[in-house]
Amino acid sequence: MTKRMWLSSSDNREHPYAVGRVVERGWGPWGDDVLLIRSAALEDLGNPSFVANHCFRLAGRDTMGGETLVRIDFEPATRIPTADIAGAAYLDSITYRLRFTETTLTRPERSALTNVREVRFRTRFRTVTLGIALQDSLAAITTYRFGQGPRIETQRTLEVRFRRPLPVP
Repeated sequence: MTKRMWLSSSDNREHPYAVGRVVERGWGPWGDDVLLIRSAALEDLGNPSFVANHCFRLAGRDTMGGETLVRIDFEPATRIPTADIAGAAYLDSITYRLRFTETTLTRPERSALTNVREVRFRTRFRTVTLGIALQDSLAAITTYRFGQGPRIETQRTLEVRFRRPLPVP
């Protein structure tokens, strides 16, 4: 059976980043016939396992979406034998809030994915209320090794609802 792919920012606290789990079987509503591919999110950048297994470099200022942002590049340590993620995090130069991430799946051939040459993500984050930033949109391009054109997927957050009233600052 051919597995379907689903692109996911790593906002599920029950499945935090771990070496060897950037591509994994689905759970919950996705079911196990889906392979989830993780893109970088804020909690990854602070996850002790992510920090211990990635190299970081301050790349300086860069422009994204018409804004001048601080860019921090990251890549998996060379000792990691499985697929993982490399990319850049773009922070607001005044507030240091995460605004964008660009992520590339490294070594997809060392995962359960078949025929995948590359997966690239661009995720935009926006602040929905004081101190809470969520994925606003995600665009991903998957290219294949043989006989299939690229697949472009976009995701967009349409609405955010809170179960409890937000605290007043």
